[in-house]
Amino acid sequence: MNTCMGVPVILSYPHLMWAEKDLKDSILGLNASDNYNTEINFEPNLGYPIVGNIRMQFNMILRPTKFGNQDVELTKNLPKAMFPLFWLDNSFAFTDILVEEINTKLLDMLTLAEIAQWTLIGVGALISVLSIFLLICCRKK
Repeated sequence: MNTCMGVPVILSYPHLMWAEKDLKDSILGLNASDNYNTEINFEPNLGYPIVGNIRMQFNMILRPTKFGNQDVELTKNLPKAMFPLFWLDNSFAFTDILVEEINTKLLDMLTLAEIAQWTLIGVGALISVLSIFLLICCRKK
């Protein structure tokens, strides 16, 4: 966000999980754990997401600031640091009824397509065998 909008905000995982040790040690009260992972479970056959937890933390860069050519008095003694503002946990889950409806409609179509595929392969093989048989019979006459 800093480069596109000029806002000194940095996104990270909650509690600066997987950040450099120096950065995490500079902030008191961080308790990163695997519970803060971003996870998305996909339906294996069709690839659509079923359940997900997307977690992110918004951090502000603290530093002394100037307004024009003068230092802003309130920020003059600030160290250069990252300050956690808040973190979000955006979760979603399809209901079992919706998942079953999607699976029924889409997987039935895939099953039908697979049946049609093998039927056409069988018909093609049968036509090929009949063609070879007729070719051999016609040559003998």
